[in-house]
Amino acid sequence: MSKRRGTLFNLNGDNKLRVAFWNLSSSKGTIFLQSGRTEFIEKYYEVISEFIDRGYAVAMMDWRGQGLSSRVSKNIRIGHIDNFKTFDDDFIKIVEECFKTRCPTPFIGFGHSMGGCLLASYFISEKNLLEKCILCAPMVSVRANAMSRRIVKLLGLLDNIGYGSFPMQKPSWDSEDGWIEEPFEDNALTTDQRDLKGVLNS
Repeated sequence: MSKRRGTLFNLNGDNKLRVAFWNLSSSKGTIFLQSGRTEFIEKYYEVISEFIDRGYAVAMMDWRGQGLSSRVSKNIRIGHIDNFKTFDDDFIKIVEECFKTRCPTPFIGFGHSMGGCLLASYFISEKNLLEKCILCAPMVSVRANAMSRRIVKLLGLLDNIGYGSFPMQKPSWDSEDGWIEEPFEDNALTTDQRDLKGVLNS
């Protein structure tokens, strides 16, 4: 993979977003790669390498509350956001004041999960600078049965009366509390032990 250029972009005051760039000398344009919820730049190294091998520049950021970007909660281990509009506003500012001034055109968006949802929102906005937008398993809706929809309505009600501001309890990881450490061979997330170790050790 080509050398990464990374920096912290100052949004306002103490709020900073971590951004990174690769292959800025590309003549094919730039992929704005946007991650899903709870994800971070390092998780996408393999995907970034694939785009670079195809001749594209890549620009990526850690969403607010994720990776090495600023947190909304005082507890840095809690992945919290006050409102999805904050994500929208952050992305508009990053594109206008950071990506646009550094990256070769044309601009192509590639978003996974939550990143796909937010890229779709940006793509149909008046601020859009993307020529194309690729969505990978975008978080645009949630399939839920009747009971699940009732639970969501109840949670929305609890949020409206003030319970939404309470942080979730930090996991104890204690086996007595039901946490189970399973061997790699039994995990359901990945079959690539080399890549998993690479992410954990990065």
